[in-house]
Amino acid sequence: MSPAAGWAITRPPWEFPWQFGLIGLLFAAALYVPTTVTDLAADTGAGDTTFAVRFGPRSAHRLGIVLWGSALAISVVCAWFDVLVPRSTLVPQLLMTPVLLAAYAVLTRRPTITRMAVLSVVFGIPTIGFALAYIG
Repeated sequence: MSPAAGWAITRPPWEFPWQFGLIGLLFAAALYVPTTVTDLAADTGAGDTTFAVRFGPRSAHRLGIVLWGSALAISVVCAWFDVLVPRSTLVPQLLMTPVLLAAYAVLTRRPTITRMAVLSVVFGIPTIGFALAYIG
């Protein structure tokens, strides 16, 4: 919601680029799903029905990879068409997409808070590159 709120300060909210919202939603969901695995024992004991409790860690991992990969793919397609994502980021994205997908798959296989923090740092590197390309 933060990007949409920031957008609405200077532009009409209905002009917010839906691609940005979709990419953000997919990345956020991909980062959230593994956290349900880290709390699996506590949630099960408390009777809370989270994604990992209901569907198991394996399904959570698979869904996370699909969500993460979808966000990466949409970002690459947007760069290809120079829509929202600057075309100048296409080559770096093509190089980083397999790295980010592999990092996600490995770090969320048995997620911990530390592994999720490492994933966030790894993801932060191309995010900074995107921001610099977008504003520069």
